[in-house]
Amino acid sequence: MAENALSEVVFTEVRNPSPTPLRVAVVYGGALDGATCMATAYIPGIDADALLGQPRPSWALVAYVGQRVAQALAHLHGQGLLHKRLTSRRVRLGFRGDCIVTGLRQELKPPDDYDGPLLFWPTKHEVVFLSPEQIRQTPLTPRSDLYALGVLLWQLSTGKVLFSGTHIPEILFQAMTAPVPRLLEVEPTAPPELATLVHRLLEKEAANRPEAASEVASALGAIATGLAPHPGASYGPLELIKELRGRFPARYITEMESLA
Repeated sequence: MAENALSEVVFTEVRNPSPTPLRVAVVYGGALDGATCMATAYIPGIDADALLGQPRPSWALVAYVGQRVAQALAHLHGQGLLHKRLTSRRVRLGFRGDCIVTGLRQELKPPDDYDGPLLFWPTKHEVVFLSPEQIRQTPLTPRSDLYALGVLLWQLSTGKVLFSGTHIPEILFQAMTAPVPRLLEVEPTAPPELATLVHRLLEKEAANRPEAASEVASALGAIATGLAPHPGASYGPLELIKELRGRFPARYITEMESLA
């Protein structure tokens, strides 16, 4: 009964037709051969991780991707949920201008008689995005997801990994104790208002970060608009497609044109 109830909650959410960067189109949701399953639309494209390195994406694109991720988090937080696992590899940039947050997990309560450890083993890629309170295993809030967004924006802005090390404990120690390198010192061409927002998101203490993802989305939207190629225009899906076309593998370009 509990499994069926959970499935219905998930299917109700993903069938909602209102557009949100948290959701992709559902092709099928229900039972198949006696098992509960769901099939979603395939979004050909790249992960935001592919934007790291050279050439660096435009500042308008950085702000736009951040805005879309913040909108997804605001939608999620509005339902009383947290993402907890946001990384650059869970932000999908599609050929048609999509910017979708993926990787949302439903965490189930273990049986009452279970007394074993509850462990999450992150990879070296994932651990950089963990907030200090996640590392300490203290209660999380929406501001914990906003820390991960700050890591995403810092790395898109610099093309570098925020904290690195040979072993995961070394990276965790840096995240807990090391100051965040100043964005304007690493990348002097960064817009000052973007740099200021990124460092607010990366505050070690959650209380010092912005309170709501919707607030961050509005700020990033204003930054993206101010940096758009044409004064007064907004940066949107068409601009994303034009800028990223050269980064999509040739086989994906062929696939995109065949779908048009």
